[in-house]
Amino acid sequence: MKILIATDGSDYSRQAIKTACDMKFSSKNNSIEIISVFNEVSYFEQVAFAVTEPYANAAEYFYEIERIGKNQAVENVKTAETLIHERMKNPHLNMTTKIVKGSPGREIVEEAERWDADLIIMGSHGYGFWKRAYLGSTSDKVIHYAPCSVLIIRK
Repeated sequence: MKILIATDGSDYSRQAIKTACDMKFSSKNNSIEIISVFNEVSYFEQVAFAVTEPYANAAEYFYEIERIGKNQAVENVKTAETLIHERMKNPHLNMTTKIVKGSPGREIVEEAERWDADLIIMGSHGYGFWKRAYLGSTSDKVIHYAPCSVLIIRK
């Protein structure tokens, strides 16, 4: 079984990782891929910033935002990998990691398609209607477009 675990470093993601570990994937044929996606700064955000901040060096600002996002994604994956190794203690487990820049929902679904995942496991922040409408819902996008089964864990 190929299991894709998506993490954003939140407590919700850690709960999803713990639940995945409790499922005790013991077969030699199981593989886990941990993915963390950091948001890209859109062209419209760059234009809006450049218009409102004429004295700022916009290009450096956006490079810094992306650098911080990527570093956080790397840290999220390392933390998840450590947690899985500590909790599962499975010498037969094949584990890989991936850091991706883009829209989290879209990138998780596309990676599941590329990697031919059998299951996606991820946490849910549990936003209410208005927050979900304003911020979007990564888990909602993954549920509707994933090519495989999806397990959403609530904290």
